[in-house]
Amino acid sequence: MKLKTIICAVVALFMYTSTWAQDKVFYDSKADLVGVSGDVNYLVAHGYSPLILDNSINIDVDLKNFHKDNNEKNLFREKDLEDYLNGKKVGKQILDYLFQRDQFGKLSEELLKSRAWENVQRRDVERANAGVIDAETVLREDYLPILMNNYIFLRSNNGTYTEKGQWIVFHVDIDKNTLEDVFAAWEDPQKYETIDVKVSFVKQGKYKGGNIGRKLGTKVPAFAIRGQVISRAPFMAEAGTKIGVRNRDRMVVYRQKMNKKGEMVSSKVCTTRACGVMEDSTYLYTIAGGNASYKKGDIAVKKTDLNIGHSFYVSMMTKSYGINYLFDKTMSFSRKGVSSHFLLGIGAAILKDHNKNCYFVNGNVWKSPYLFNARMGLGVGFTALHCIQIMPYATVQFESVFLDNKYGEGAKSRMTGVFNIPAGVKVNVNLWYPLQLTAGAEYVINICKLKTKDVNYEDVENYIYEPLGAKRDGFNIYAGLRICF
Repeated sequence: MKLKTIICAVVALFMYTSTWAQDKVFYDSKADLVGVSGDVNYLVAHGYSPLILDNSINIDVDLKNFHKDNNEKNLFREKDLEDYLNGKKVGKQILDYLFQRDQFGKLSEELLKSRAWENVQRRDVERANAGVIDAETVLREDYLPILMNNYIFLRSNNGTYTEKGQWIVFHVDIDKNTLEDVFAAWEDPQKYETIDVKVSFVKQGKYKGGNIGRKLGTKVPAFAIRGQVISRAPFMAEAGTKIGVRNRDRMVVYRQKMNKKGEMVSSKVCTTRACGVMEDSTYLYTIAGGNASYKKGDIAVKKTDLNIGHSFYVSMMTKSYGINYLFDKTMSFSRKGVSSHFLLGIGAAILKDHNKNCYFVNGNVWKSPYLFNARMGLGVGFTALHCIQIMPYATVQFESVFLDNKYGEGAKSRMTGVFNIPAGVKVNVNLWYPLQLTAGAEYVINICKLKTKDVNYEDVENYIYEPLGAKRDGFNIYAGLRICF
């Protein structure tokens, strides 16, 4: 009963945290490009050039004055820095730049048109070509996402030999009302001057070396590597090697919705793996969740993923029981959902009635043995039905047998062991991805038995396992939980 309670609690925790995270994030499927002011060159140098547009606004701020407790190793005082930027009217400067306001107060749409065409969605192009809407309407529809997707990125560098420091991101608070105000004041420079654009704090963090890209994309959705779902058969997204997508990457597909507060949020549709990645697009294979749709503006977002799994399970052979851990690394993933895995595991086991039995072997009386094993091997996974993976595998294992002398202090312990080959099939089934139920069966073949002083593995088989009716070769079954990272 306790084990069932623990398993149910873990599953409930995964369900709660996953649902909470979905309702707190929003990936705009209408805007893949991000306008950035501040330290743009650093982002370009770390692989963000296909995703960002330089707003060319010089932001004059000495970040050393805004660290908490005036310590350069601490994060920034975000409210003080936000007030400083708003006092300098940085938000209004960025609005002026986007509408190309000149010295006479004249505004222009040319920059927005250029960015809108870069950002335009494939379905909009199809609609325009079919005569459903005209090109100007396509552009005007994309103005607002382009305007709303502008940020300020700042960082400090206090490393002596390596780049390390703090980064901070602010959002330029341009919305639908701002756009309407601009068009209402198009021919009235004085009225345009009354428009106020604030900036607001989003996230901050620390970085070291070149890892800022991964952290930034995780904490700030606008900087996430992503692309729109462009077809279902075959299942593809408009994101490729040009923006940092690689084979085996975990891509989560989101769909826009409005929550109870009237806010736009992104709801998870499914989890996929990128496969057959090309320069501008990638094929996707669903490993968890439902069916994505290119007609509903679904967007595939690259998530932090190590392509590894951690399995914790209990095992049983004839009158022996064990606990085990298995590490697996996904080495490849094909368009058909076939993957290759490197396996590495450890385990421990005892015999039935462990504390009740003693054994007489070669003139010594031994307590029931402790069994420890370590294994390494390869597996091939077949993913199907959005929820299940079947993995045949073969491993090479060394199992050691530790024997304690019954007569306690001063008595010597002995160890022997065996090399064997466990080969079998394991099945991973999604409970609430990335949490999975794992179960399997394998056949263990002993190939090389060790002989040590006073005891060898054949003695253990003949004088311990056989009288008890236990075996450490033959069939082994197991079940437990697997967590994917």
